[in-house]
Amino acid sequence: MWQIDRQSNVSIYDQLVLQLERWIAGGIYPPGALLPSVRLLSQQLGVNPNTLQKAYAELERRGYCFSVHGSGRFVSPDAAAALNAARQEKLEKFYAYVHALKGSGISADALHAGIDQVFLGI
Repeated sequence: MWQIDRQSNVSIYDQLVLQLERWIAGGIYPPGALLPSVRLLSQQLGVNPNTLQKAYAELERRGYCFSVHGSGRFVSPDAAAALNAARQEKLEKFYAYVHALKGSGISADALHAGIDQVFLGI
């Protein structure tokens, strides 16, 4: 399930945050689900526990999870809805930007090539 790409330009911290956000939004970690412990996950992934702790703290800061002393971290009740709303907002900004690019003469082929470069590393 977890994938850490040590060759990526994306930091391990950001990879962890993005994966957890995706899994919470997708229901893999539903509201109230216990997230893996920092110690266990850091051992499994071979990642510094401080990096994982920082990723969890960021998700908590964003309101996507919460801590219960002595019990661990749990997914917040409204985390999936908040994440999906944030994704929708980003898509709307993307559509507006694509419209602006079209208006400035950027071709669909050039836009597709840029998207392929980002998603496929081409």
